[in-house]
Amino acid sequence: APEPEMPAEAALSPVPLSAPSDAQGTTTNPFARAAAPQVTTPPANVDRYGNPASLTLTSGQQQLTDDIPDASELGTTVEDRATEVPATRTDSPFVASRRGSARYEEPASSDAPVEEEQTTDTATEPAAIEPEPRRLEPRESDDDGARYREPLSARRSGRATAQEPTEELAEEPDTPQTEPASDPPAEESGGDELGTGRPGDPQLSGAQAPTLTIEKSAPPEIQIGQAAKFVIKVRNVGTASAQGVEIHDVVPQGTQLIDTNPSAKRGPQGELIWSLGNLKPGSEQTVELQLMPMSEGEIGSVATVHFRAEASVRTVATKPLLNLEVFGPSKVMKGENVTFKIKVSNPGSGAAGGVVLTEKVPEGLKHSAGQELELEIGTLKPGENRELELTLVADEAGPITNIVTAQADANLHVEARTDLEVLAPALQVSMTGPKRRYLERNAVHNISIANPGTASAKDIELVAGLPKELKFVEANNGGQYDAATHSVYWSLEELPPQETGTVTLTTLPQQPGEARFSIKSTAQANLKAEREETLAIEGLAAINFQLSDVNDPIEVGGLTSYEVRVTNQGTKAATNLRLTALVPNQMKPVAAEGPVRYRIEGQRVVFEPLRQLAAKADTSFVIKVKALEAGDLRVQVQVSSDEIREAITKEESTRVFGDE
Repeated sequence: APEPEMPAEAALSPVPLSAPSDAQGTTTNPFARAAAPQVTTPPANVDRYGNPASLTLTSGQQQLTDDIPDASELGTTVEDRATEVPATRTDSPFVASRRGSARYEEPASSDAPVEEEQTTDTATEPAAIEPEPRRLEPRESDDDGARYREPLSARRSGRATAQEPTEELAEEPDTPQTEPASDPPAEESGGDELGTGRPGDPQLSGAQAPTLTIEKSAPPEIQIGQAAKFVIKVRNVGTASAQGVEIHDVVPQGTQLIDTNPSAKRGPQGELIWSLGNLKPGSEQTVELQLMPMSEGEIGSVATVHFRAEASVRTVATKPLLNLEVFGPSKVMKGENVTFKIKVSNPGSGAAGGVVLTEKVPEGLKHSAGQELELEIGTLKPGENRELELTLVADEAGPITNIVTAQADANLHVEARTDLEVLAPALQVSMTGPKRRYLERNAVHNISIANPGTASAKDIELVAGLPKELKFVEANNGGQYDAATHSVYWSLEELPPQETGTVTLTTLPQQPGEARFSIKSTAQANLKAEREETLAIEGLAAINFQLSDVNDPIEVGGLTSYEVRVTNQGTKAATNLRLTALVPNQMKPVAAEGPVRYRIEGQRVVFEPLRQLAAKADTSFVIKVKALEAGDLRVQVQVSSDEIREAITKEESTRVFGDE
C-alpha cells in the first residue's frame, strides 16, 4: 500500500550523532526509502514489555545502535484510554450555555484506514487550559550541520531517560498569546453579589446549536522506523459557531511524537492540545501528528474535541414605582361622612403588578365593611394612575391620623398619612346657689350651660324642673315658667365652643324637706346633658313672748300675777321650750300656772321644758307673787329653746305702795 506523503516537518527526523557523510559530503538519512532498515534484536536485552531495549539499524555500509525509551514513557497506556469519558447528550434547555466536548476513538483493527465520525451537540466543561508552549526552534548546528530534538516523553515526565538525538521544537518569540478564558472555580453565590455580565452579540440570541464532528484517520499500516502521519479533522455541521474549540489527543502507546501541525501544547497530563478558536457553521479544521512507531502491535489513541456553545439574550430591566397620594378634609363634624380621594400611580419605567390598597380604619372613624379594608388594583402600566374615593364616617371627636397603604410585586410598598380633626360640640350643665334654705325665704339659683367641645352647639334647650317644695318666683334671659310641668324653659340659638352661658332662677321654699332639681339640656347632633341638684329646706323657729302684770299698782301685802305669752312666729316648731322667772326679794312667789309643771326655788320659778311649740303657735305661763315691801319692783323672765341657744330676757315693772 502506498505510504502517506510525508509533510515538510519530516525533515526534522532524528539523525545519529555520528552519521557519516557520503562522498559528496551529504548526510545519509537512516529513514530514507531507498534503504529499508533491518532490525536485529539481542534477545538478552529487552524491557518490561518484552520490547527490545535497543535496535541495530543497518543501512548500506552504516550500522547504528539507538536506544529506545521505555514504553511507559511513549504516549499513554491502555489504562489511560480507559479513563476517557465519552461525550453524552442532554436535552437541558441550558445546553446552549454550557461548554461541550466530543471525541473520537480509533477502532482496534488496522486492516483499513480509520475514518470514523462521531457527532456531539453536548456542551461540557473543559479541563483548565495551560498557556500554549513555545514552538521549538532548532538548536545551533554542529559541525556536520545535523539538528537534534529532545524526546517529548522525557520532558513530560520529568524523568531522566535514554537520550535519543532529536531535533528540538522551535520556540516561539516571547509574545503574549490569546487563550480562551477558563471558567472561574465554582463558588457559592451570595445574595448580595452584583452581576458583571453584558449582552452578547445579537446573533447569539435564540437557540444556539453548534454541532461538531470529529474524524481521525491514519494509514492502514505503519512500520517501525518509518514516520507516519495521523490526521484529525473537526467540522461544524451545526447552525451556530462553536467557541473555544480544542482538540485533545495523546501520543499512542508504542510511538514517539515527531511533530505536530499546527503546533500543539501539552496539557496537565501530558496530552496534546490544539486550540482552534472559534469554528463557524460549515467550516472545518485539520491537525496532523507525525509519529514514529517504536514497537509492533495495534497503534491508536482517542482524540476528543472540546468547545463552548454560547447563547445570549437581551432584555430591558425596568423599575416599577408606586406613588400614593391621599387628599381629605382637615376638619369634619362628628357624624358626618369623611371622603378621602386616593390617587395611586406608577411613575416608574416598568409595570407594577399585583397592586393592592389597604386601609386600617383608625379609631374615631368607621366603615360599614369593618375596620380593615382592601382593594385590588391589579397592574399599573408605566405612567398610569388610578383615582378612587374612600368614604368613612366620623364617629368620635378628636385628632385622627388615617393611613392608606399601597403594595405591589417586587416588594413595592408605600403609604400615605392624612391628619384630620373630628369636631363635635359638647354640653355640660351645672347649678350654683344655696344648699340649705329656710322656709319662706327666697333662694337664687345660677344655672350654667357650657360647650367644652370643638364646634358650636346649636338650637340649645335648657329645662329646670322645680321640686314641689319650691315655688317659682322669676327667671332671667327669657326663661318661661310652665305651671303644668312646674318647670322653667330657656332657648339658646348657638353656643360657641369653649363658651359658657348662665341663667338665674329665683324660687321660694314652701315646705321643709330636701328639694331635688332636675337640670336638662339638649342640642343638635343628639347632644344631651343632665344634672341633678338638691336643696335642703328647713323652717326657722322664731320665738317671741310678751310679759305683763295683771294688777299694777298694788299695796304692800297685796297679790298680783305676771302672764307670759310665748309665740312661735317662725316656720319651724320650737323644741324644748324653757321658761324661768326671777322674782325680786321685795316679793315672794306663791304659785304658777302653765302647760308644764313648775317648781319654786327661792326667788326663782322654773318650768319644765315644753317639748315642742309648733310654728305659728303660742302658749301662756302665769306666775303669782305677794308684795312684801313698797317700791318699783321688777320681775325678770327668760325664754330659750333648742333653736335659741341664748335665752331671751324681758322684765315687767310693778308699783308697790304702803302706808305712809
